[in-house]
Amino acid sequence: MKRLLIVEDSLQFRHLLIDLLHGYYDKIYECSGSGNAVKAYKKFKPDYVLMDAEMKEHNGFAATRQIKTTYPDARVVLLSSYNDPEVYREAKTAGAEQTVHKENLLDLKKIIL
Repeated sequence: MKRLLIVEDSLQFRHLLIDLLHGYYDKIYECSGSGNAVKAYKKFKPDYVLMDAEMKEHNGFAATRQIKTTYPDARVVLLSSYNDPEVYREAKTAGAEQTVHKENLLDLKKIIL
């Protein structure tokens, strides 16, 4: 069974991701903020996590670090609104496997499928 966890504070963007990836995963779970990301990872044990880089509570970089510290084999892909090399460096330092610019969402299919 393939499982995906989406950690994104925008309901509309979560639904966009679900529509894009529906049918590729048996279960798609949602988490509306990075504060619950570690708990959601523990509960659902997803194959991949799509993590928004910027959220209201904590940022996705911190949540990625927390997940990777507890679950070193976790596969996290950071999603960013900014196509900035510094964002990509920070994501890699946090433990993300990849960073995808939100304007290039179709690239997700190459990475997580």
